[in-house]
Amino acid sequence: MPPSERYEFGEFVLDATERRLLCRDVVVHLAPKAHDVLVELVRNAGHLVTRHQLLERVWPNAFVEEGILGVYVSGLRKALEGDGRHASFIETVPRSGYRFVAAVTKSSAELRAPTQAPAGSLKAAELVGWGRKHLFAASFFRVADAVSAFQAAVDIDPTYAAAHAGLAIARISQAALRAMPLRDAYTLAKASALRALALPTAAGAPSSPTLAALARQSGGCRGRGARGAGTAPAPAHRGRPQGVDHS
Repeated sequence: MPPSERYEFGEFVLDATERRLLCRDVVVHLAPKAHDVLVELVRNAGHLVTRHQLLERVWPNAFVEEGILGVYVSGLRKALEGDGRHASFIETVPRSGYRFVAAVTKSSAELRAPTQAPAGSLKAAELVGWGRKHLFAASFFRVADAVSAFQAAVDIDPTYAAAHAGLAIARISQAALRAMPLRDAYTLAKASALRALALPTAAGAPSSPTLAALARQSGGCRGRGARGAGTAPAPAHRGRPQGVDHS
């Protein structure tokens, strides 16, 4: 069996043979073509890889616009440099292409089995995703579904900062839509924001300044909309649904 082609850089291990990228033994999921772009850049670490070369190697015998490279490189930067990591990996060479600038070591050691996230954490993350979809639907009726999804995620994993943060934003949206009394909504939003601030920030959670702004709100914030309480978007609505108590 031929030896696998593996590279180490920073906290990452890239196994080109197995088409797998690990960060501290945890799988980092990449789109197939994003993986191919990364492999080409890492193989030529320290050297310019032109756009033309990337298109020929990743999309052989296919016509693809150069602009697609920017999309995949942007996604790679988010995957490599997100979650509080500040290292720079991919340099853009204007009007030419890209260069992988991190130190790379070609490794022959066997990869350890990737760590799988606990099932409960995966379910909580799924619920947070649904909560965000409901929230950004900007619907009076779906904001209650958003609250339910975020609350269910909190019940599964009380240490999940993104779930508490989402619940805080959802409560602010309820206040903006008059879906519940303003004082009650802001009190609940403040409690959720404080819990989120007390936990390590999760990827995708609102920034600490946003949560801090929510946490500073008091229960007597009558007359202030959601935008006055942070950066949460105030869902648009055409009037109030009939038969709903807006007290």
